[in-house]
Amino acid sequence: MPSRQRYVNELREYLKASMICFWQADEQLTARSVVCSPADWIRGVFLVAPASDGVELFLDAQRIAAQLPLAARVRATRPPQALLVLRRGVDAGGALGVYLAWERAADMPQDLAQHHTLIELVLDVLLRSVDAAPLAAVAGAQMRSLASALPQGVALVSPDVALGYVNTGAAALLDLPPGEIAVPALARALQAMVERADNAAYIRQQVQPLLDGGGEHGGTEVWHFPNGRPRALRVTLAPLRGERSQTWAWLFDDVSAEVDQQEQLMLSAEAFALHSDGVVLTDAGHHILTANDAFVQACGYSREELRGQRPVLLRSGRHDEAFYRDLRTQLLEHGWWQGGIWNRARDGSLFFKWLSIEAVRGPRGDVTHYTGIYRDVARVRKAQSRVEYMATHDELTRLPNRILFIDHLQTALQRHGAGERRVGVLALELRDFQSLINVTGSGSAQEWLKQAARRLVQHCPPDFLVARSGETRFAVHGRLQSPQELQHLGERLVGALSEPLQVGSSQAALGAAVGTSLFPDDDAGAEQLLLRAEAALQRAGQPGAPAVQRFSADMAQALRDRFALEQGLRQALAGDQLFVVYQPQLRADDGSLHGCEALLRWRRDDGTLLSPAAFIPAAEHCGLIAELTHWVLRHVCEQLRDWDSQQLEPGMISVNLSAMHFQLDDMVSALLGIMHDAGVSPRRVCLEITESAMADPVASRFKVDALKQAGFAVSVDDFGTGFSSLAYLKRFAFDELKVDRSFVNGIENDDGDRAIVSTIVSLAHSLGLRVVAEGVENPRQVEFLRDKGCDFMQGYWFARPMPAQELGAWMRRTQSA
Repeated sequence: MPSRQRYVNELREYLKASMICFWQADEQLTARSVVCSPADWIRGVFLVAPASDGVELFLDAQRIAAQLPLAARVRATRPPQALLVLRRGVDAGGALGVYLAWERAADMPQDLAQHHTLIELVLDVLLRSVDAAPLAAVAGAQMRSLASALPQGVALVSPDVALGYVNTGAAALLDLPPGEIAVPALARALQAMVERADNAAYIRQQVQPLLDGGGEHGGTEVWHFPNGRPRALRVTLAPLRGERSQTWAWLFDDVSAEVDQQEQLMLSAEAFALHSDGVVLTDAGHHILTANDAFVQACGYSREELRGQRPVLLRSGRHDEAFYRDLRTQLLEHGWWQGGIWNRARDGSLFFKWLSIEAVRGPRGDVTHYTGIYRDVARVRKAQSRVEYMATHDELTRLPNRILFIDHLQTALQRHGAGERRVGVLALELRDFQSLINVTGSGSAQEWLKQAARRLVQHCPPDFLVARSGETRFAVHGRLQSPQELQHLGERLVGALSEPLQVGSSQAALGAAVGTSLFPDDDAGAEQLLLRAEAALQRAGQPGAPAVQRFSADMAQALRDRFALEQGLRQALAGDQLFVVYQPQLRADDGSLHGCEALLRWRRDDGTLLSPAAFIPAAEHCGLIAELTHWVLRHVCEQLRDWDSQQLEPGMISVNLSAMHFQLDDMVSALLGIMHDAGVSPRRVCLEITESAMADPVASRFKVDALKQAGFAVSVDDFGTGFSSLAYLKRFAFDELKVDRSFVNGIENDDGDRAIVSTIVSLAHSLGLRVVAEGVENPRQVEFLRDKGCDFMQGYWFARPMPAQELGAWMRRTQSA
């Protein structure tokens, strides 16, 4: 047998690497700690005290307390609820043992037998195998075996040794392989976890000394993470001290469910307190536990006066016993009851409420509580009326909306009898409304619309219905004698809106166009009559056309053609009829490739080739424009990856963004999602937006800024053809201006076009923007544009739009030349 001193020394060496607290006692049962480290990997507390041989588990508070007078408490925040004692006699001189205590019995490991066996095995190894392998290594292996079985994450790191350790749970959180790991790599992973936390600054202040190799911080905190799981970790830092070194244990518990539950409780409590209806919570015996402010105000009793009482306290005497008996029966059989009920307030006054009672059941299905919600009947009816009104009326103008208009029109058609007057339908749209808003400011748009609505109502016959059917559109229907009367009404409405309106200090006349249809001359249902009037409205809105247009047979054919086009477009999106061509954009100074514009084409099954001008308006009308743009962007991303694999450099790819798509609320997030899914940087794409998309300067500026922050370049397409060019250009973070081809075409023969192009180039450069001229078709245009300092050119003179494969060959030729 080795000497006692040798045994003690080797035991000390073992304990330096362990997470087990041993104690030793002499014949007088005086406790003497050999070494003791807190073991937070089991949320535990170690106590040092003497005992006789054996293994015991104490769960009784009095018996645990009886052990404590001789105990030296290493770490405890409150008296333990569970105590595990393991003892082994050494010799006549004393005893050797281990105490493990837990602050909460629920925190105790479930499989204690495994821990008994482990610790007894360690003791046996110490007693019988002193001359075997180094005791520290044995202890380390046993400790790692235990840590690997724990559900919590465990990471051990010390600045004094080369290797640390992470168990499976910690490895998953730190994105490391489980097992031994170099301390610098482990420290970097822990640092990265700190930086990801919502409260990173505070945590960094607390734990940075540990990461730097020193410090005395210890304790338990909850770290919150903004995304991913776990969202919240309880992180405990515990020192494991030896004679010559110190190891820190990082212990991670996923407490997301606990945090979620706490947040839900807080939200529920806040919702309970702020609920506009009176809410009462009772126990299963109908004793009031609490009530919210709304109920307290209604009944006049304080919350303290109500607590412990039964709702019978509020009985009014208006209901007989049969009423309450039926209530109880319904509640017992079905778990709920609702109905009107009279109650008496504290001051004796009566109040009527709509009461809904519902049973709350526990995990075993038994009723634990009841909730009662007292609603003001008049307020409920008013809210229902408000909802119904909002569903059928335009909130701004207070006019019926499109749904109610069609419903009324359908009723009028159903009641129409032979020989009765005709039913006329008018669709009206305000002309140049956006130009007016650009001049007077977007804040006045609603006032102009309200003024226009009032003017229309004033100039329609009393029995006609006026509705708002779109953003700047109105619909009218009523009975009249002849087509001529319908025509006259349309002209009267156009004339009425031509008279100046007043908004604040501004006066303006609103132009209008009107389309009409007539029943039974146009034999169609209510919705079709309105669509036909809107088809005539489109004709009336064309330049040079009469302001009032009657629906005709050729318009019917146009409607059928548009419907067929829309249906075909849906099929094209689902099939393989769509494709993208690319037109190069060249640098004006040296003719090298700057980028390409992606242009959508549609080849029908019959071989007919359609350009965007033929089908983009239909896509906007039927709501497919965003889906089309997304299809193009996905195709561009796929093609960029293909060109990358071929080591070709096409430069930045320009993609057209329609005004209607630009105005969608989810436009930015949808485009970013496509780029992210494709793994392509937004910096490789330039989005071309027309001036008309910038109708609302505030919202447009926000979206342009968001696109820029995401990495996209933004170009103003067809610059100079809109109304807001110079007024709003300096407010937006654009990258380039694209000179419209109509100006480029006039360079040779039109002094005005030459002046416009020169001004655009000069203006753009003064604002730090590049300029792209499109539609360049001859060397004289090239010479003029180059002389004026235009940055880039595109057009048939350089290259026509071509498929991706053909463009690849073109790039190889030009790049090798």
